[in-house]
Amino acid sequence: MTEQKDIIDIEAMREQAAKDNQEKTQQFYAGLNKVKEHSEREQAEINALYAKAVQSDQEDAEKRRAIEIEAEKAKATKAIEDRYERRGVKSDHTKRINSAIKNMLKDL
Repeated sequence: MTEQKDIIDIEAMREQAAKDNQEKTQQFYAGLNKVKEHSEREQAEINALYAKAVQSDQEDAEKRRAIEIEAEKAKATKAIEDRYERRGVKSDHTKRINSAIKNMLKDL
């Protein structure tokens, strides 16, 4: 009868070991899931920051482009006006200056 009791105890120990192993496995996977969720949140934050940085760089590039275009337009307009001024065709700026001078001289 003692042998039967020992066998029952061994079976109970096996069942308890299996139960403990199952609990530890569940705890392990729960821990892994927490780490995974934390990593995914961090990655989402990093992706959002990266997207924001890229967007900011794009907006800065577009502003620089617009400024350069305006500067080149002004430069080209001035070059064309200067060329025609040399040929005797007065630009709007020159006409305004001449008109202002005439008005000043008229008042003298």
